[in-house]
Amino acid sequence: MSGVGATTGTALVEVYDLTPTNQTGAVPSSSLYVAQLRLASSATGSSASGYATILVAPDGSATVNVTFTNLTSVQSAAHLQIGATSRDYVLNLPLGQVAGRPWTFTPSGASSTNDLINALNGGNIFVGLGSAKFPGGELRGNFVPATGSQTFVAPAAPPALSVTALANPTATDAAQSVKRSVKRGQAVRCSEQQTRAGPLCRQASRTSNGLTPLTPFPIPARRLVPSARWPH
Repeated sequence: MSGVGATTGTALVEVYDLTPTNQTGAVPSSSLYVAQLRLASSATGSSASGYATILVAPDGSATVNVTFTNLTSVQSAAHLQIGATSRDYVLNLPLGQVAGRPWTFTPSGASSTNDLINALNGGNIFVGLGSAKFPGGELRGNFVPATGSQTFVAPAAPPALSVTALANPTATDAAQSVKRSVKRGQAVRCSEQQTRAGPLCRQASRTSNGLTPLTPFPIPARRLVPSARWPH
């Protein structure tokens, strides 16, 4: 190293990595996670339901939202939990409908920040709601990454329409066009293709060029005829 007055010498520089050994720099894989709240196995006879979301901001912080209805009794608890079986609490939620509860993935118990983020990405973060009748949990659901984008992507352009598509429709297209017009109560003019397509135009076509107006007529209602009985 060079020092004052162009003198040289040696120096010791120590660099310490203060990141815990269980930290790997995990980041949320999505900006939105959704949980469908379903009945816990012990909540027999309940008709409760709901959903929850976790919104992740660009700075890595998150907000939790929970909406539910029809609990059997007064709500007693609300938590975020980690693990399908351990159910260790990692965040307490307020009672009632939850809107915008902040969550910064603060380490909880034996779970580090990275543990929480990895669990969220892997579908192992749950929301649980308890009630007076089911204090062990009435509703529960695990968060999964939602698919989609906040940026609009225009769909691909439709295929070009052939110049002969309208002048020479297929038999199927012609028949469907006639049926739609009849249902709307419109007069129908049958082209040659439509005349070949179905009986509506075949019965109406009486001229050489196949262009005869067809006016829809009402269809009489069906009458129920009692079935005959054979003597025994």
